[in-house]
Amino acid sequence: MQARIDGITHKGEGVARINGKAVFIPFALPGEEVELDITEEKKNYAYGRLEKIIHPSPARTTPLCSHYYTCGGCSFQHVDYEEELQLKKRIVTDAVTRIGKIEARINEVERSSKPYRYRNKVTWHVAKGRLGYYRAESRELVPIDDCLLIKEDMAKISRKIGFILKEIAHEGQGEIIVRQSSYNGKIMLICDLPSLEPEKILSRLKEDVDGIYIKQKNRLIHFYGDLYLEEKIGANIFRLSPGSFFQVNQEQNEKIISFIQSYLNLTGKETLLDAYCGVGSIGISLAGRAAKVLGIENNREAVKNAEYNAHYNRLNNCRFLAGDCEKILPVLNEKFDMVIVDPPRSGLKKEVIASLIKAAPQKIAYVSCNPATLARDLNLIQASGYIIEEIKPFDMFSKTYHVECVAGIRRID
Repeated sequence: MQARIDGITHKGEGVARINGKAVFIPFALPGEEVELDITEEKKNYAYGRLEKIIHPSPARTTPLCSHYYTCGGCSFQHVDYEEELQLKKRIVTDAVTRIGKIEARINEVERSSKPYRYRNKVTWHVAKGRLGYYRAESRELVPIDDCLLIKEDMAKISRKIGFILKEIAHEGQGEIIVRQSSYNGKIMLICDLPSLEPEKILSRLKEDVDGIYIKQKNRLIHFYGDLYLEEKIGANIFRLSPGSFFQVNQEQNEKIISFIQSYLNLTGKETLLDAYCGVGSIGISLAGRAAKVLGIENNREAVKNAEYNAHYNRLNNCRFLAGDCEKILPVLNEKFDMVIVDPPRSGLKKEVIASLIKAAPQKIAYVSCNPATLARDLNLIQASGYIIEEIKPFDMFSKTYHVECVAGIRRID
C-alpha cells in the first residue's frame, strides 16, 4: 500500500495515517511518498516496513555504514545532518507540547563538529565468536566489523578483539566494553565473558590497551594496567573508575557545562546542589564560581571518584553523599540557591521533585537524555511556582534518535 509520511516518532520512525490509524515506519522521512507493508497491527496503531520510496525527501542520503539497515545502533544515517538536527528539535518540541503540555522556548539543536567517530565508549555484545550489536527490538546479534560512531583507536582494538574471538572459536556469550579517554587517548577494556578463561584473549591485548578489568559475578576485578581513566574539562582533571558514568561525547559534554554555567550565572556566593552528580564533572566544573557544592550520587565508586577529583583539583568547597536522591533529599535539611539535576532516562522521582520545590532554589538546570520524561517533570515543576525559561537541545548522540537537553528553570518570585 502507499502512504504519505507526515510525522516522526521519538524513535525517528516515520508516521503515516492509514484508515485513521497511525502507522510507524522505520527509515521513512516526513514529506515522503512511500510503499509499505503492514508488519504488525494493534488496536490503535500499526507498524510498517518500508518497501519502496516513491517520492524521496530532499534530505534523504545514502548511509555510510553497510550494517545500517540491520544493526540497531543508528537511526538517522539516511538523512543529511542539517535535517537530522531539525528532526531532533521536532522530537523535543512534540514531547514538550504533547506530554508536558507546557509552553517553553526551544532553542536550535547544538550541532556536533563530528557526527561520526565521536563516542568514547562502546558496549559490544559477544555471541558465537563474533562482536556486534543487537538488531533493533531484538536479541539477535548482528556481527559488526566496525562502528562508525566510535573513535578510530577503539575501532582498531575492537577489530583485533573480534579476530581473536574468531580465532579461538569462542562460542560463549557476553559483553566487552571499550572506553577511551578524550584527554590522553588511553584505552580501557571491561570484559564480561563468563565461559572464557581471560588469559586466552586478554593477554594478547596488553600491548594495545592501557587497562583491563574482568567482570565476574557482578564484581569488577583488575586484570592489567591502569586502574582508572582520566578526562579533562576546562582546567580540571577527572578520574573515572571503569563502572563510573561519563558522557560519551566529550565535545558536547563541555558545551553543556558551558551552557549551564552561563544560565546559572553564579557569583561566588551561591550554594549549589548537583543531583545525580556521577564523578562530579558538572559540579566541580562550576565549584570555582560557587560558595558550596553538594553532590549526590548512588554509585559509590563514582562518589569516591568525585571526592578524589575535588581534592585533586584543589577545591575545598565540595562534598559528596552516596545514595539515592529520592531517599537523601527528603531528609536533607538544607537550602540551595541553584540546582543541577542529571537523572537517568526514567527522569525524576516525585519525592525528588517535591524536595526540590521545598528547597526553593532560584534556578534549576535540568539535564535530560529523554525528552518524554523531561516534559513530564517540567509540567510538575512549572505547576509549583517555576517558569521554564528555555530548553536547549544538544546533539550528543549524532546519527541516533537520542537527544540531550538542558532545561533552564527559574523560580517565580
